Amino acid sequence: MGAATPPVGLALSSRLNDDTVTVMVTGELDIATVGHLRTHVQEIMHGGAARVVLEMTGVSFMAAAGLSVLVTLAESAAAHDIMLQLGRVSPTVTRVLEITGLDQRFPTDQRFPTDQRGHPPLDRP
Repeated sequence: MGAATPPVGLALSSRLNDDTVTVMVTGELDIATVGHLRTHVQEIMHGGAARVVLEMTGVSFMAAAGLSVLVTLAESAAAHDIMLQLGRVSPTVTRVLEITGLDQRFPTDQRFPTDQRGHPPLDRP
């Protein structure tokens, strides 16, 4: 997707399956890293995805800036008639969402299909 080098502490990868793009988010979401996530997801949305799923099982830390970018991305997705969802999330993310009450706005879905390692399915051939 973007050519920008991700900041230290954050890794992003994307998988396309039909009209859904799953973004695997690993590392820390803080003021130093959220800009990269925002840019990455906005590029996906501008690319025509109908649904974007953020898989956040690898997120080890999430600051207020991480919450802010989730809200911003959700508003942007809604304005463009794109479904933005959280897939599976780490206990860290779950706790932050619960403490702030954003678990009601961003319900997580543990029912997405996964392989035996708990990862979303690979791209179709």
